[in-house]
Amino acid sequence: MRHLAVPLCLAWVLAVLGFLLGAARNAGPPDDPGLLWPGQPELQPFALDDARGGALDLETLRDHWSLVFLGYTHCPDVCPTTLETLAATSAALADLAPWRARGQVVFVSVDAERDTPTRLAQYVGHFDPAFRAATAPPARLHYLTTQLDMRYTRLSADDPAQWWYEHSAHFVLIGPNLHIVALFDPPHTAPALAARLRALLAWFEDPARRYRP
Repeated sequence: MRHLAVPLCLAWVLAVLGFLLGAARNAGPPDDPGLLWPGQPELQPFALDDARGGALDLETLRDHWSLVFLGYTHCPDVCPTTLETLAATSAALADLAPWRARGQVVFVSVDAERDTPTRLAQYVGHFDPAFRAATAPPARLHYLTTQLDMRYTRLSADDPAQWWYEHSAHFVLIGPNLHIVALFDPPHTAPALAARLRALLAWFEDPARRYRP
């Protein structure tokens, strides 16, 4: 019977490894404070004016991991600082295959009257040429912002050039199947944001995972 010891031992090792791998694959999602789990809402139709031409809509986001941020190009400090953080975050994720292949940052302007497509494209291109940007009048913009729990208010001045806005500062992660996956509240730092995105995408992109957001 001694000749059976090695095969039996090998079978036992393989069984244990299979159990451990199965347990890892069936483990719950990352412990992220912004993760919407379970019951991630599916994004409903909307249409903004894309700075690249045409519309930014559901089809623009489909099959991508999209990190969406609200702002405007005349913003004096928060928006440029945030876009710098997002550029550093995207660079930090360059080695992560799902982000490298399908990740995108989308800057949504609340200032459609001043933020023309040309201005938007130049503005986000200063931080990262791959960033997308779009805007729309309030009547259309709200179809997206209300779904993402984003708010904005224009604080008017006599001179339209001096208008400024108060707006939400959180990011929203939308999955390839158009489900709202997570919210990232400020303050934001590139290392922390990159670490959270890395954990979330690694879990959702696991080939053994049946659910895809």
